Amino acid sequence: MPLLQVLQARGYAASVMTGRSMDAAGEPLPWYSYPAIDYIRGLDLRDKTVFEFGGGFSTLFWASRARSVSTVESNREWHGKLASHIPPNVNLVLREDEPGYLGVLRESLALFDIIVVDGDANVVNRRKMAEVALKKCASGGFIILDNSDCHVKAAQVLRDADLLQVDMAGFAPCSTVEQTTSFFFDRHCHLKPREKWQPVKSPGSMRHYVEE
Repeated sequence: MPLLQVLQARGYAASVMTGRSMDAAGEPLPWYSYPAIDYIRGLDLRDKTVFEFGGGFSTLFWASRARSVSTVESNREWHGKLASHIPPNVNLVLREDEPGYLGVLRESLALFDIIVVDGDANVVNRRKMAEVALKKCASGGFIILDNSDCHVKAAQVLRDADLLQVDMAGFAPCSTVEQTTSFFFDRHCHLKPREKWQPVKSPGSMRHYVEE
């Protein structure tokens, strides 16, 4: 399939032109690299709990896949826009300063299966988010660090905690340059596929599954 058709199948051009992180059908996507999105799409996360530093289209994406999503957002205007669209399994909180922003996760009584470090670095740097995430990630869970190619100290914090680092680089919705989204897996993490086959085919794939 020619590159242009692959990008159309992903909805890439529309997402860049509109500034909305979405697929070809207009469904919300997180602003992660496409390889990371494809990997998540292939997982059965229906019994998983998610915490996000930073809300957006990713919040809606996770809400359609996970049991529950807790999100802290720092931008009041964006929080207001997002609040009108969230489903019942999302808890969206506004915290505009660093202590409050980190405190939403730090003071949580619950541990989370998946924690996404992708918040506003102008409010708090992602290294500090990563340090809190380590304390609140459940055994067998994993942490996602977006834009890890820019936030290398945060990546080091997670790697030094003996989590297994997997980097997924490529283009992302709304972005005209490549970026890296990294997964940091607890050594006891065992994930189930969402469908019969894993990996799922990417939107631009023309290949067929072959049983061997």
